[in-house]
Amino acid sequence: MRFIVTLLLFVPMFAHAGSTTIAGCSPPNQRSDGTSLSANEISGYNWYINGRQEGSTTDCQAGTRITTTLPDGNYTVEATTVDSNGLESITMSNSVIKTFTTAAPNPPVLQ
Repeated sequence: MRFIVTLLLFVPMFAHAGSTTIAGCSPPNQRSDGTSLSANEISGYNWYINGRQEGSTTDCQAGTRITTTLPDGNYTVEATTVDSNGLESITMSNSVIKTFTTAAPNPPVLQ
């Protein structure tokens, strides 16, 4: 029994999610083979933080929020484009360094 209790002490009670927003992006208008790519053929974007896929969004407009379960800090963010057939771009976007922070909750209101 003591062994089980000791293990439970090391299990995190919750995972926090740091987040950041992007300033926006310019969607591609061409495929890797040089053929055209229209905006309605783009189904979304996969987001990579320090080389690891952390999520996806349907757009990359200014204010798009990206979250991660990594600790707060500065990370390299890159994106790929996904088309309506589910094909992901071969190369990553340019890299940007973003600061991810976890917002603390507001205190309760006492009455």
